[in-house]
Amino acid sequence: METGETYAMFWERHDVAERRQLLREAGARAVVAKGRAGGGTERRKGPDGKRSTLTAGVHTAPAVVEPEGTDPDEL
Repeated sequence: METGETYAMFWERHDVAERRQLLREAGARAVVAKGRAGGGTERRKGPDGKRSTLTAGVHTAPAVVEPEGTDPDEL
């Protein structure tokens, strides 16, 4: 369904919970590999980008789950 709203517009007017929901619905997935214990001064520079990936899938509408025992044709 076309809304006339861009992702950036949605992002600007929503809070963190709603932004996370948008990312989930868009199929976004963040994976960060385990780092090593300890570390020297390089650790203070921030996270190592080689350990992380971010992917996004095709946007799909959230699934509708019918309550158990209901007939979808009666709704």
